Amino acid sequence: MSNTFAFDLELSTLPKLDSKGSNYPQWQAAWSIAFRYVELWDIVSNTRPRPVVTANADAPDAATEQATAVAQWVKDDNTALVMIMSAVHPDIFTLFTASSSSHQAWESLKSRFNRDSAYSTILQFRHLMTMRYNESDDLIQHLNAFHQLWTSMEQRCKTSQHELAKDLNAVFSSESVKGLFFLSTLPESMDTIIDNLSTGNVNWFYDIRPKMLEIATITISD
Repeated sequence: MSNTFAFDLELSTLPKLDSKGSNYPQWQAAWSIAFRYVELWDIVSNTRPRPVVTANADAPDAATEQATAVAQWVKDDNTALVMIMSAVHPDIFTLFTASSSSHQAWESLKSRFNRDSAYSTILQFRHLMTMRYNESDDLIQHLNAFHQLWTSMEQRCKTSQHELAKDLNAVFSSESVKGLFFLSTLPESMDTIIDNLSTGNVNWFYDIRPKMLEIATITISD
């Protein structure tokens, strides 16, 4: 049985950042995954900066190659910027309309809504606690979204200056607690799977993840 499959990402199914940015943690987690899927995250995160043209007239082939690389980068950056624009409420367009790149736009939203406060910790915790998987959804996407949101919460708890986040650090540093929280996002129709994993002492998210990927692959193949 082949483990490869085709999956079309429907951007309209991803969360849209609301006008107050109250769902920023969920939005950031989902769209980070989306940008990775369409191979634009290196543009948005600035790990692939705009190419620098260094060739001169004495090296026409190199100049042409570099110009092509710049053109492709600009095209990819514009695509990412349009995706960001489509992912937020129109009322907050002004936060990044002056941005010269998708990375600047992403950082502008992060600077505005990713605040280190007790309130933002509560909002992020709420989004994680209310995550639910429906069998009509893509299981791999749900798995990745949960992991991304959990990792974001874990990082917040390690670096925050607020006592609330600090007190949660032990919880979000535990692989077994992470596994428990993930399994609680699954519907009752998957209780047999949950029971089998628990009976087999598969409690760490690290061990649960490959099992879920196997289930997702089988479901898609069927």
